[in-house]
Amino acid sequence: MHIEVRRIEKNELAQLSTIAKKTFFNTFINTCTAEDMNGFLEENYNDEKLLSELNNLSYHYFFATINNEVVGYLLFTEEYKHLSILQQWKALELKRNLCFTTVSRQRSSASFNEFLYGFCYKK
Repeated sequence: MHIEVRRIEKNELAQLSTIAKKTFFNTFINTCTAEDMNGFLEENYNDEKLLSELNNLSYHYFFATINNEVVGYLLFTEEYKHLSILQQWKALELKRNLCFTTVSRQRSSASFNEFLYGFCYKK
């Protein structure tokens, strides 16, 4: 099973919103109340916020796919306003790395890490 990583396009906003909510929900379902979960999902994964992040050149969203089926996503940023010490270096901050539980987390993390290293060397 080979995991492909590709950039998310703006016209895939609905799919990003769906996968972001599902993977977050599946990962953290037993950590909070249903009310807290629903509030978090609405606040952090609404179309307006996700589109704003997709339009921000410092944010980098990618889908993980297996046989062209989306199984997870990755978000990292090059925005350092809140981490002033990093402004003097080139660094990436990993914000989200979520996959469905049907995909081995270890395997998806290894694929994402390999992709990130390649991304950094290209810049």
